[in-house]
Amino acid sequence: MATTAGNLHEKPAAFTVRQLSPALGAEILGVDLRDPIDDALKQKFLDVWHQHLVILLRNQTLDEETQVRFAETFGPPAKITSGRTFSTKHPSVMLISNIRKDGKPIGALPDGEMHFHTDQCHQEIPAKASMLYAIEIPSKGGNTLFSNAYRAYETLPEEMKHRIAGRRALNAYDKDSTLRTAARIRQRDARRSISIA
Repeated sequence: MATTAGNLHEKPAAFTVRQLSPALGAEILGVDLRDPIDDALKQKFLDVWHQHLVILLRNQTLDEETQVRFAETFGPPAKITSGRTFSTKHPSVMLISNIRKDGKPIGALPDGEMHFHTDQCHQEIPAKASMLYAIEIPSKGGNTLFSNAYRAYETLPEEMKHRIAGRRALNAYDKDSTLRTAARIRQRDARRSISIA
């Protein structure tokens, strides 16, 4: 079949997965998150997420309701524990922004102070997943990076795996802290990951 300039940029007609790197990440194409998510589609999202750990869906136009509905695909959304409220409808929605009004930040983490971390790592039950929805991004910088904690553990020297076996690490942020094993085991397949953030 010949490819013409007209169909090079057409949206895929159905759910399609494109791996982004060998370490982690996949882009899902052919899905509009404003549409209903049935059990079959939910399972596709979960399968891609479990395999690739980070999923990317570009060019979505989402309101808060749709964001939360999609987040529920992966489990009940966690509530924000910082004491600040960003949404009157959904206690799990958080605004990350460096914009200031009247000298005060309109969102959390306005000065990029949250460097390498795992969301809610300081809580007894950390977040199973995090969802980011970009509304406004800078022309350069402001990158969000991800790492594969499974691959990090798998590539440790055996001596280091033995040193951290059974050890616990203190994860602290602000007034919250918790101790958890340094090498975490995923229940669904017993795969180990580094659990230090």
